[in-house]
Amino acid sequence: MPDLASVSGLNQNYAWGHDSWRDFSVSMKELKQDLVVANEQFPKIFAGQYGSEITSLLTNGADVVHSSLWGGDLEAFVIQASSRGLFDRSRLVLTADVPMELLGNRIPEGTVMAARGEHLISQADNPLNIWFNDAYVERFGSQPIGASFQMAQGILALKAASERAASSDPVAIGKSLENLTFLAPEGEVHMSLSNGHQATIDVAYGEFTWNQEANRGEMVNVKVYDAECVNPPAGTKSLNWVEAGLEGANCAGSN
Repeated sequence: MPDLASVSGLNQNYAWGHDSWRDFSVSMKELKQDLVVANEQFPKIFAGQYGSEITSLLTNGADVVHSSLWGGDLEAFVIQASSRGLFDRSRLVLTADVPMELLGNRIPEGTVMAARGEHLISQADNPLNIWFNDAYVERFGSQPIGASFQMAQGILALKAASERAASSDPVAIGKSLENLTFLAPEGEVHMSLSNGHQATIDVAYGEFTWNQEANRGEMVNVKVYDAECVNPPAGTKSLNWVEAGLEGANCAGSN
């Protein structure tokens, strides 16, 4: 969107919502200095009803509406806002995991979507991911959602740390997690920040489209960003990194 002029946000009124909106809006202002932040909405977590917030967003009519809502709140917002025509004038950008199989063609065409990792958007082509998807569908009869991948990732982290420590002792496993690299369904996970205590992983963004013939939602124009491209260098706080112009971002491997 090279002519993007304004953005608004609707995010939950707790740490995740505030941090998500802060990172997005500050990054957008850094990348496009003349950008206008038109509206900021912070409804109560698990509110479920967003009538007044949608009215406010309609009044401003920003080019983009950003949201980090998830679960039932995301479903409610998308359905309520679509019925009132919000996405006829504002493009939706979602940065949490979107249940495409559940929402289906109620997701606005062209919605920009991401997940906290490559899962759902750009499935990693590795045997572990293929096995995980097939096993999940066979057992539950539906595609795995983002939280499914995150839980699997946590279990695999413990497994890899236990093997590295050659022990089942919790203290030894905790120590072995430091600076660990292990394979998850969405690809390699690196415990590379906060002195080896914080995980980073590649992330993918794409645009939603409804495939009428296949009767399912799909992602097009997908771009995968390396973890080193979208995370600050070790020892640097994310907000400081963004405000300094994303110095040191290594995006050479992004595609």
